[in-house]
Amino acid sequence: MKRFLFFLGLAAALISTGCTKFYYAKDLKEKKVVEFKWLKEMEDYIFNKKNADDRTPPEDMFYLACYFDAEMQRGGFAMFFKDIASRTTNAEDADRVIGDTIQALKSMNMNDRAGVLEETYNRYQAMNDPDTAAGRKKTDVEKMLEEYSDRYYRLSAEDRYYLEGLIEKTSAYVEQNLDDFYIMR
Repeated sequence: MKRFLFFLGLAAALISTGCTKFYYAKDLKEKKVVEFKWLKEMEDYIFNKKNADDRTPPEDMFYLACYFDAEMQRGGFAMFFKDIASRTTNAEDADRVIGDTIQALKSMNMNDRAGVLEETYNRYQAMNDPDTAAGRKKTDVEKMLEEYSDRYYRLSAEDRYYLEGLIEKTSAYVEQNLDDFYIMR
């Protein structure tokens, strides 16, 4: 009930201030924006919502899937895990972000990519466990991350151009959730 009253109050405040929702995904669809430009514009809208609390759950799923793919293209799992570590304050928060990313990939039918991420993260955690990592070299972990990154790249290579698969999966997801992709004006 409190949540309903909060949203009712928020809606009244938005109406009184003249703010309206601009459904950018619907707009891009109606304009028939071409695929690569569509992905770039969708990312621009969502990435400009810097705080996850400003994004709707479907926007957050889109953000996580695209962010993960971008980090993988920049530097593989080593880059992705390093960036997650720099953006989170503790192991539980990092676990949550990675778990949310796995769910995002699965929600867009990117189960193969979600599986590689989940398997890599489980192995990464095991290799960094203080009880078992005592004699392990840093190069062992780096080599493992490179091997799993190569597995991910092979998944992307199945598409003629790696973005094609990402566009295909994310656009189908957005199509199912058009009303959840908006900004307030």
